[in-house]
Amino acid sequence: MNDRILSLDWGEKYVGVAMYQSGVGINILPAIANITLFRLVDKLDELIREFQIKVIIIGSTGRVKTKRQIQKLKEKLEGKVNVTIVDEYLSSQQATTELRGESTQEKNKKIHSVSAEQILRDYLETLAVKVRT
Repeated sequence: MNDRILSLDWGEKYVGVAMYQSGVGINILPAIANITLFRLVDKLDELIREFQIKVIIIGSTGRVKTKRQIQKLKEKLEGKVNVTIVDEYLSSQQATTELRGESTQEKNKKIHSVSAEQILRDYLETLAVKVRT
């Protein structure tokens, strides 16, 4: 397994980010403003270099517009890292439950990165099951 994997949760305003590092576990990183695809790719390039990321997991919903945007992002990142798109069904609901009790302002800042963490946990669990079988 790669030492560092980045996970992304797509949001209209923010893209949540979480990172797995072997020996350390999963860390939630600050969400990235989703202003333009160019800016998003630029910020992800910085993270790829800084943390020597080899794999990026992107959570995708069933929404057609979101799927198209995620596909464009994947195309921009291919060649730099391996990119896998996974179903992120329920990750936002799980994140909302986890953030229950936080102020709305705090919840809005964290929701996508907590969702990215859940997407990454699910992905790692799937890898573990494949290794065992």
